[in-house]
Amino acid sequence: MFSDPNDGQEKYTVLIGMSGADPVGGSGNNQINNGNSPNVFFELNMASLDYLKLDGKINALVTATAGEFFIDSAVLNVSTNKDAPAAGVPEPASLALLGMGLLGFGAVRRRRS
Repeated sequence: MFSDPNDGQEKYTVLIGMSGADPVGGSGNNQINNGNSPNVFFELNMASLDYLKLDGKINALVTATAGEFFIDSAVLNVSTNKDAPAAGVPEPASLALLGMGLLGFGAVRRRRS
């Protein structure tokens, strides 16, 4: 959550990921008078989470583009989409057909030897 020393006139930019490598983030202001909130939320895509796999850290860069602000707190909540489709499993008939084709190639090669 951003604190509000300038009565909602702060503007910020948040980038998550390594610089120059397709960072995820956004910008805005926390002008509560205009219906905005001091809380900022982002959903990370898989490309952003790839950075986490590299070193176990998520790099977040927060810069003030106007005014000043202080970060009162930061929280990382992780949730997954349990309804995501599972990876396809090859059908037994497809595997059997592949196996028969390989056996056929082997038989032809053996016959020619």
